[in-house]
Amino acid sequence: MTTGLIKSTSLLTRAPFIYGLVAGAAAAYILTNKSVQGTIFRTAAGAMNAVKGGLEEAKERFNDAEAEIQAESEIDEPAAKPE
Repeated sequence: MTTGLIKSTSLLTRAPFIYGLVAGAAAAYILTNKSVQGTIFRTAAGAMNAVKGGLEEAKERFNDAEAEIQAESEIDEPAAKPE
């Protein structure tokens, strides 16, 4: 026969409880530590700048390719002869 104390102790050893406890402790540490917050925000800002730079580079390559296609089509089409 199990008592209430043994049942509650077995709850504390279950994996979901332990994971939740660790996640909660990590969240509390991050939310209260200014140094960690600063590091996280600087890292996020750097990542955002990298993404923005990559998007700008992709747009530039797309525009270059579009201009090349336009230039090739102008060369391939014969000039209209005046009548």
